[in-house]
Amino acid sequence: MKLDDFVSIVDEASEVFQSNRSLLQKSLENINVGVSVVDKDLYLVAWNKRYLEIFEYPEGFIYAGRFVGDILRYNAGKGYFGHNNIDYQVEKRLAHLSRGTKYSYERLLHNGRVIEIHGHPLPGGGFVTSYSDITIHKQAAETLLQANELLEQRVGTRTRELEAAKAEAEQANISKTRFLAAASHDLLQPLNAARLFTSALSEKNADKNMAPLIEHLDSSLNAVEGLLDGLLEISRLDAGVLEVRISDFTVDSLLRELDLEFTAIARDRGIAFKMVPSHVLVRSDPKLLRRILQNFISNAIRYTPKGRVLVGCRRRQDKQVDIQVWDTGYGISEDKIDEIFIEFKQLKHNSEQGLGLGLAIVERICRLLGHDLNVKSTPGCGSVFSVTLPPGSLDHKAERPDPDRPPGGSANFSRLRILCIDNNPEILTGMKILLSHWDCEIICCRTLEEVKRKSANFRPDIILADYHLDHEQTGIDIANMLRDTWGHSLPGIIISADHTEKVKQQARAHGYHFLQKPVRAAALRALINSQLIYRK
Repeated sequence: MKLDDFVSIVDEASEVFQSNRSLLQKSLENINVGVSVVDKDLYLVAWNKRYLEIFEYPEGFIYAGRFVGDILRYNAGKGYFGHNNIDYQVEKRLAHLSRGTKYSYERLLHNGRVIEIHGHPLPGGGFVTSYSDITIHKQAAETLLQANELLEQRVGTRTRELEAAKAEAEQANISKTRFLAAASHDLLQPLNAARLFTSALSEKNADKNMAPLIEHLDSSLNAVEGLLDGLLEISRLDAGVLEVRISDFTVDSLLRELDLEFTAIARDRGIAFKMVPSHVLVRSDPKLLRRILQNFISNAIRYTPKGRVLVGCRRRQDKQVDIQVWDTGYGISEDKIDEIFIEFKQLKHNSEQGLGLGLAIVERICRLLGHDLNVKSTPGCGSVFSVTLPPGSLDHKAERPDPDRPPGGSANFSRLRILCIDNNPEILTGMKILLSHWDCEIICCRTLEEVKRKSANFRPDIILADYHLDHEQTGIDIANMLRDTWGHSLPGIIISADHTEKVKQQARAHGYHFLQKPVRAAALRALINSQLIYRK
């Protein structure tokens, strides 16, 4: 080959090389990350301006053919690899590049920047490394981390505050329940005395002109008694202390009792009341279910100025049972239905008055028992209230007779000897007036010592004892002591404003009947009558 031809070929190759290198360099400069390229012998062959800016190399320090070990030693001197054994750190990295192993890590520079470094081996030897400034991303991540930690702290603080508030609310609810129980007991004591005086006045009244006044007085006492009972029941339901006793039973006995209870009331108001018999077997708490239906029926009668009220059961396709109460009363608009279950919230229907607690109690009882509560109503046409019960099982059928319900029959109260024990003198006075009108012989006492002093020549036929007495004694304690003296067959009735199941069960366990305050004369007479029949 002629020399001129060789020179021409070399010039063309050089131009191609320079052109390719220029193209490579322009490409590198248009990348927003730093880039450096070394050949298989670890000499620098390419880089871009961003690479120089990131590491702030002095002018002229970086040039083509610079041994990468010199660059590594310079970086080590700035503390990028730590301050322990710089020679070892440099040699370790040179060996890593020689092996052509891919790597990736982050480095914190002296100016506070965080650089993400990725190294990739090239085919045939050499290495290309990229350097990305991720300072802003790290700061954002750190800010987010701090925000999350702050949020977690706030959530933790708020959770602790909510837990403390919940515990405080629960304690306040318990305290409210205890207060209402105590307040109800104390309020029922004078109310019981007033009830006894009213009953005695009604029975002894010979002046017909006094009858309306006595009737109004009795109505007022009923309202106060209903309000106290409602408040106490709402309180016990909210506090979760109401005892639930689920059993399987047929509804016929419950419906018969409700029929007897409301037939006369409906007749007095001119309402046609009908109870459809049913022997369907359901699963629920009989006493609480009775409370639900009592509220349904009493509201239906109260808010039906004329027409009829119908009570019955309906089987559903899923085998559940709806007990429904239909009426032809005022009805309720759809936007007002939710309001009727709010405490003391009443819809205005002419002059009808109530306490606004009945349906609030119903809603809580249904929630407690897990029963569905449904209302359908058309203004001006009437309403239907229903509670849905699961079906019962014959294998678990357990009728629950009421031990405090006296049987029929009558007895002569003339010369009947009765011992009354109560720590409230007003109640003892009321009892004495009422029982004396029944021609009974009565001894009234406040303590066991007074009983022993007054009854030396007196053997009672029955004991009427309040449950809560002075000095932490109970009527059951004193009645048991008197039974030891006068014989264990001596009947007794425990009378109390404490309506809890615990007191009732304790009275029954000792063989006594229970009667709650305020005492109604008819209920007291019927229960005394039942005891005399049992004794005969």
